[in-house]
Amino acid sequence: MAAPSTCTLHNLTGKFKTNKQLSDSSDPLLAIQGINWAIRKAMGAVPIVINIKACPPENGVDVIEAENVIGGGIHKAKERRLLNWDVVERTDANFGRLRVQNGWSALSDIKDKFLTAGLQKEHSQDPVIMIKVENLDHAWTQEQTWGFEEIDGIRRYVRKIVVTKEGKRETARLVFDYELA
Repeated sequence: MAAPSTCTLHNLTGKFKTNKQLSDSSDPLLAIQGINWAIRKAMGAVPIVINIKACPPENGVDVIEAENVIGGGIHKAKERRLLNWDVVERTDANFGRLRVQNGWSALSDIKDKFLTAGLQKEHSQDPVIMIKVENLDHAWTQEQTWGFEEIDGIRRYVRKIVVTKEGKRETARLVFDYELA
């Protein structure tokens, strides 16, 4: 289902499910991040549903909360992102120790063209959400942009991801269908 025009990154609230036909495989990303083959295959076989809620700003900082549900509830993970570019260190059960930054970014400030491709129509004036992750245990980095893209005439929520490690680079565009809660 198309994301309604009333749903923007500034009020990003809704239920979004990966569209496997339109999304790139995340397997190469997970491989470079050190996730073992069996887990990668299991994750690739089941849908991911993200319940996202834009929260009221805290001290002038935009806040997004998300619950990622994999395979109908086999695995759930909650995230709380403050969009202020502060560096936050945390430990993830799958990825280990991470240094994470979340914030708003104009497309013109993003150097990697993969992260901006297709987002120009919707975000020419409005910024996208950008996530930067540095893995402290396995020395990979990840950059993501979140935004909306028109695909086959339908407005969809997308996440563009680039992972690099030791000169290797993998990319994926994840496309989500909007679902009524």
